[in-house]
Amino acid sequence: MDHCLSVLKAFPPENLYLKEEAYHTGIRSHLASLDGLLAKHLGNLVAHAEAVLAALDPSFHTTSYITVLEAVIKTDPKSLASREALLDNILRCLVLFDPRQVRYVGAAFRAILEHVLLTKTFSPRIAVDAAVAAILRLDPDSRVLTSSHCILANLAYTTGCLEYARPVLEKPILFFPEPNFKPRFLCEKSLPPSAYVTYGTGLSARLSSTSLLEYDLMRAMMHIQHQEWAPALDALEQCISHPTDENAVSTIMLQAFFKWTLVSLLLHGRIIGLPGNPLSGAAAAFDGLGEPYLDIDGLFAEENAEGLKTLRGRHEARFIADGNLRLVDLVISAFQKWQIVGLGNLYSKISISEVRQLTQSAVTGKPLETDAEVEALLKSMIESKMLSATLEPASFGRPAHLAFLPSPALIPEAEYATQLEAAVQSVAKVTADIEAANAALGRNREYLRYLQKEKKRREKEGDPAIDFEATIEDEDLMLGIGGNSA
Repeated sequence: MDHCLSVLKAFPPENLYLKEEAYHTGIRSHLASLDGLLAKHLGNLVAHAEAVLAALDPSFHTTSYITVLEAVIKTDPKSLASREALLDNILRCLVLFDPRQVRYVGAAFRAILEHVLLTKTFSPRIAVDAAVAAILRLDPDSRVLTSSHCILANLAYTTGCLEYARPVLEKPILFFPEPNFKPRFLCEKSLPPSAYVTYGTGLSARLSSTSLLEYDLMRAMMHIQHQEWAPALDALEQCISHPTDENAVSTIMLQAFFKWTLVSLLLHGRIIGLPGNPLSGAAAAFDGLGEPYLDIDGLFAEENAEGLKTLRGRHEARFIADGNLRLVDLVISAFQKWQIVGLGNLYSKISISEVRQLTQSAVTGKPLETDAEVEALLKSMIESKMLSATLEPASFGRPAHLAFLPSPALIPEAEYATQLEAAVQSVAKVTADIEAANAALGRNREYLRYLQKEKKRREKEGDPAIDFEATIEDEDLMLGIGGNSA
């Protein structure tokens, strides 16, 4: 055992600063030694894993720690449930690993993370918390979408733990793992996560089209639960605009479209147009299968409260089957609110009684019965900042009325300066992201082929013979660069 520990503790050398080339050479040599150790002493290491790991520091001996844990998971996974010390070791590893060393043992690290997420060794809450900590330690901004993100989202959604996965799921995705890029030294401290969170390092398995769609749909569901309509709409648009064959629209895309229509109505009071210029086959499927949802938009535009009430009753079974009845009811309840918002385009001031006469509840198909009900509704809209207005009480013979505020409302100079500074910082960050994205695209052979095909397609503008092969293949989009998902 002493020999095993001496090998396991050999890297990194203590109190010795290594330049990048020496670090790279040293860790590769150490990994070769670990392979030799496993070949000769695997059984002994697995049997005495608790004692071995107790002698190691997961934040310092990361490669050795991960190697031993993976050996146990691969050779004797059933014993883990009864080995409490090892379960603690797994959690310690996921929250304390060295982000620099882990780049060299990506596949083994992912095996540990997937064991936590895919088995019932840990409770869902603990598994989600540990995975969130691991993903953010590896990639603090969570800009690179990995297979671990998708597994995490699925577990969180199916076990009611979406809120605990929020620190990861709410992050905007900019990159997909690159398949071929290999930096000179994986240990370079200046490397962005997109350079080492790749298929080649093993830190992500290959992403499928279905995985991407499910991830965005579950992100949307998280935001819908909290009535965060803008980020929910953005996530749903990622699903709807996903590349697809001319005549193929997945069930997930349809589910996203149904929810997208409702969220769009809640956020904007209308459907704002399909995102991403979907192919004609996809657009036709959305129009045909989404008719009840599109009809809601039409009735909104017609300001037909009674029609909305009738439609809700007629299609209730469909909305239940789609899992959208709660959203539909929120839309129905929002109808009168959007009518009130629209009054701001016609009036600067309007009495409460006139608001009651000019608007209707789509829940009942009728105006509210009393001015007090209208006033309560207006107060809730003002408090939620849906309505930029003030309520003026009755005075000197003038009835209580609603006064619309100018849009946009003036803000204090100090607040404006704060917003300006935040905007400058945001532009700087976006500029850096664009540079990283351009570099990734320049390394992506599939994208370069796509540009060539697009050039040929434009040269043949209007030619109906151009088929789907002239666009990016579905899997090609997962080979290096993604859209902003949130």
